[in-house]
Amino acid sequence: MVPKVQVPMDFGVKYLGSPSHGNLKFRLKEGGDIPANSMIISYNSPVIESLTTDLMQTSVDVDDFSKDAVQCFLESCYSGKLQKITRTNFRDANKMSNVFEVAWLVKRCFEYFENLVDEMNTESFEDQHYLFEEAMFMWGTLKNRNFVEVAIKKFSSEIVKCDQFFVPQYLTDLPSHTTKQLDVIIEMVGEQKHVLMKVLNLHFEQNAETLDTNSRYLLENVSFSGCSSTQRMVYEKMFENLEAIQNPSKEDYKLMLRLFKQADNCLSFPSSQSYTRIPNCSFLKFRLIKNFPDLIQLTDFLAGFPSVNNSYIFFDAVYCWVLEKFKFGEGYIPENTKFVEKFIGIIYERGWKPLVPRYLAAGKNISCLKGLIEKMETIPAFTSYKNYSRIVSVDDYSPQEFFQQDNDIKFYFKHQNTEKCQNGEKCGFIVRVTGLFKDVDDYFDIKVVIDPKSYTSDIHFNNQCTKVATMHLVLQIDNSNYDYPVTWSGKPYKDGSNKYYAWGQHWFSKQGEGSLEQSDFKIIWFHGSDARIRPIIYCIN
Repeated sequence: MVPKVQVPMDFGVKYLGSPSHGNLKFRLKEGGDIPANSMIISYNSPVIESLTTDLMQTSVDVDDFSKDAVQCFLESCYSGKLQKITRTNFRDANKMSNVFEVAWLVKRCFEYFENLVDEMNTESFEDQHYLFEEAMFMWGTLKNRNFVEVAIKKFSSEIVKCDQFFVPQYLTDLPSHTTKQLDVIIEMVGEQKHVLMKVLNLHFEQNAETLDTNSRYLLENVSFSGCSSTQRMVYEKMFENLEAIQNPSKEDYKLMLRLFKQADNCLSFPSSQSYTRIPNCSFLKFRLIKNFPDLIQLTDFLAGFPSVNNSYIFFDAVYCWVLEKFKFGEGYIPENTKFVEKFIGIIYERGWKPLVPRYLAAGKNISCLKGLIEKMETIPAFTSYKNYSRIVSVDDYSPQEFFQQDNDIKFYFKHQNTEKCQNGEKCGFIVRVTGLFKDVDDYFDIKVVIDPKSYTSDIHFNNQCTKVATMHLVLQIDNSNYDYPVTWSGKPYKDGSNKYYAWGQHWFSKQGEGSLEQSDFKIIWFHGSDARIRPIIYCIN
């Protein structure tokens, strides 16, 4: 008795296309055909078996599929292996496997997709977009949601953090998406609904007059429950944008009224008195000072510029200007008497505190600044070791964590005038960072939290922490001995190549050089994507 043929089986790919064996022609949309053996294909496909045995067909039109996909399908049936599958032919090959009901090949195609998702480049929007669209196609065309489930699971994982990377870029053209796509996105972000608010805010800023169908749909699916304190500014911005909509329809008005009521029930938005800005975190741009021809003119500008309100902001400007102007050359040491006299005069006139020698350490390591700093260290009006605290954040962060996510950064600090904590907590303060959204984003912000209700049980807020000191933010990178200024760096951004998080002179990535033409600076320090960023606050009493 001849045993029943079990597929998948290796029938020999070399026989595919043979005129003597190929009694069944697969007619291609590109023209021409591929001859195959009807019995071999019928062993794999009950549909082909019915077409050839019951209907006596000698050809099959496969003009819904690419030639490459048809070749992959037929070779798989002959060899019992899925070997010629690629990203390009996957959609048609998978669809063909389903149409002709080749059960084992349907399973292999699904496994191939799972493998693609597992190996997805988490830093590539193009890679993520391809996988998401393939999953949506399989659901829409083949009514198979399993692909979507795989994508949602991966995209919602901590590794990918789709809510902060994929979703904002995918929804850039919000009106172009279907309700089904939006449903999957809503499911994907889960409890991180604030990212949908960021998408809507950007959309409203570009289309402020009315609510379109998709923006209305997202608003109808907003949830205010579980909104963290770091996300409230996003919701506040959303309501500001809703209030600015001109001539809302009756339905839009009802929707906005319902949202306001839900917000009142679920959220307690902090007032403007809940935060205070660190003086050097107003995101001044280097382009304001880069074109001054010499230190004297730069000093005159800084002396009259309202945002320069302490010696640290002043020095940061000189640091960046000298470094950019003279790079790492030895030829010029800006320590001339006229500049020094001007700086001393400004310090006395404004009543500024002297600089801390520890703060100047980064500049001393750079040849074109070394002479200036050594000169300053000899003058008491410039530097002092007294009455300051250098406060290091509790945690450090990867570039993605620091720039892309919202964070409450804790600093433990008990000033000498701080009253004793009654409950045993550690005194300190929280600096709230609102992360980037998309590539270049005005959402990024840094403020000190002064609302006691926003503090967790492991840190005790005392308002003396933020009232008795002048605060100044710097970054420590990879536990170096230097504190890098950020005052004149503008806001961080992700460069056009999507390879870098860039903040001033510091670019963070592992993928080679990025689009330097976007930077105000010529001098760039490159750091790996595995770099560790630790914020540091100088408090000058």
